[in-house]
Amino acid sequence: MFTSNAIANTVSTIQNAYQRKQLCVEVPYCAANASFLRQLRQIGYIQHFLVCGDGSRRVMSHGGTRAAHTASLRLDNLYDRCDTGFRVARLYLKYVNQAPLFSSARCYWSSRGKRVVTFRDLAALCRGGSDSTFLVFTDQGLLTHASCVQRRIGGLLVCGFYV
Repeated sequence: MFTSNAIANTVSTIQNAYQRKQLCVEVPYCAANASFLRQLRQIGYIQHFLVCGDGSRRVMSHGGTRAAHTASLRLDNLYDRCDTGFRVARLYLKYVNQAPLFSSARCYWSSRGKRVVTFRDLAALCRGGSDSTFLVFTDQGLLTHASCVQRRIGGLLVCGFYV
């Protein structure tokens, strides 16, 4: 199950980095946001991310070889800083014509309550014609709203990225 603070902090950190036009940003890495970051990479909001700390030096990315990514990232300073015992994910953000891929983001998963949506609710979002993306936690894992509609399943609304 997700931890609301980890997801909410990651969403706000990414949104703030996009507003400042930063190329990369670091967020704490934990089990709660591992699948969340993989979904963001799959959707295309981040190019790739690097997880380090606790002896881990893995590059998770789309395509390419590990050696090519490692050589291009100049990671020496990051590795030195990550030897402090906590895990960090460095996210490399994606821009189109120097513009962010989304204008705002909202986290719906909170300690106050969780928003349950059916696939019919999600289908209405798809028919709306917007390019926004919503992430939904289902019994099949974390999925986009379009995947939920195809599979005809609902779940708990985690966050939305608005174009």
